[in-house]
Amino acid sequence: MPDSNSFTRSKAGADNNVMSSRARIIEAVKSLDLESTKALVKANPSLLTATDRQGRNLLHLACSAPCEKLNLSEAVSTRMVNFLLDQGSIRRFSNSWCSTALRPTSKIAPV
Repeated sequence: MPDSNSFTRSKAGADNNVMSSRARIIEAVKSLDLESTKALVKANPSLLTATDRQGRNLLHLACSAPCEKLNLSEAVSTRMVNFLLDQGSIRRFSNSWCSTALRPTSKIAPV
């Protein structure tokens, strides 16, 4: 019969898997790795709601990815953004500073 410690260990393991999956999808989106992003979403669609430590969702991260620094064309970024939008699971378009992916500095520099 399993003891309460084995349940705690299995729950902790599950929490670690979720955290590592969240970290992996954030990294995949930031690096514009569409194939990895698709695979992670297919395995766990709830990852579409992942945010980084600053509250930026995947759409924010894709829109702010430095294509030139990554040595990728902007078309790669566009494909990532289109994929994320096509998933329809990005419901919160603004982060904790009320910045959207299209206007990331709206809180800092009023228009």
